[in-house]
Amino acid sequence: MPSVLLWRLAGLAAMLGGALYVLFDALSLRDVGGIPPEDVARFAILALSSAFSLLGLVGVYGVQSRAAGLLGFAGFVAAFAGALLSFGVGWSGVLVVPEILDTAFVRDGPTRELATTVLGIRLPLTAIGFLLLAIATLRARVLSRPAAWVMLAGALLGALNTLGILALPGPLRGPALGGTGFAWLGLSVMRRAGDRSELT
Repeated sequence: MPSVLLWRLAGLAAMLGGALYVLFDALSLRDVGGIPPEDVARFAILALSSAFSLLGLVGVYGVQSRAAGLLGFAGFVAAFAGALLSFGVGWSGVLVVPEILDTAFVRDGPTRELATTVLGIRLPLTAIGFLLLAIATLRARVLSRPAAWVMLAGALLGALNTLGILALPGPLRGPALGGTGFAWLGLSVMRRAGDRSELT
């Protein structure tokens, strides 16, 4: 398979991952604190968004890896780890947790503490990773700068909300804005894939 096609597929994956994350964030505005049957679809969207984002991150970082430098690599690693944890949360929300939610193991066991720890790591790690990757993208000047600014704004708002510095409501929390910027960067990767000299 030609490398240009692979980069274009990675860009498409970033577009899908970002768009699905916007949808997930919109559905998450009604957070009920548990996993009733109607929320299984929300976790399925998170799992799909995270899976596409993992592939998309490879494209967003890979296209600009030389120009993005160490900051871009650090952002890529943190964002990739956060997306991987998000995939695990989404997958377990669809296939595992609904089956064991009302068992004594979940009510009385260590599962809730473990879940709280994973969620406590996932959100800041993801926000900081996308924040660093956005800054590196702006400095590299390879992909769309407006898209990087949108992702930067979303990641910054997400990080401030996650760390408890701000408590903004609804869409102002940042994830939807960050997802929009990431999807836009995916489009930029697809366009850049036509220029083979940038992808060596």
